[in-house]
Amino acid sequence: MNFFSIDGSAELDKTDDPSLVFHHKNEPNNFSGIIELPYLDSIYFFEIKSKKLDLNSTTAMDCLVELNCCFDRNVEIGMYCYFSNSSIKTQQISIANIVGKPNNTEWNKIYINLERERLDVLSKGLTYFEVYMKCGIPRDTTARFLFDNIKVVHR
Repeated sequence: MNFFSIDGSAELDKTDDPSLVFHHKNEPNNFSGIIELPYLDSIYFFEIKSKKLDLNSTTAMDCLVELNCCFDRNVEIGMYCYFSNSSIKTQQISIANIVGKPNNTEWNKIYINLERERLDVLSKGLTYFEVYMKCGIPRDTTARFLFDNIKVVHR
């Protein structure tokens, strides 16, 4: 799944540096996603989000974010929910905080369950939602965020 940087955010770029690329046994991988802060010496935050997800069915469904990651700082994952039949048109829901480690070089596979929150907003007239990830850091500090195999899995 493609994730895109929001306006004003540091950009999600590709890296082909072998020391930074995620490698899984017997599976070739030439690139991983990378965000380095500060970006262009003046942007100290990033926010990326998914395309629109029309998972507004009330039938039983599992919905989760799966990704491989290596973070220097904590990253918030959540949902932007959009409604058509409500006085509330949008709602941001923070779901998880992935803990980063300074100077981290270890990749982790993470699963974030979205199902409880998705079911909670269905009764409000959910039209669609977008998954987001974001982080801000203090000025005069640095951070690196590596991403690979980001998926929103549902059935």
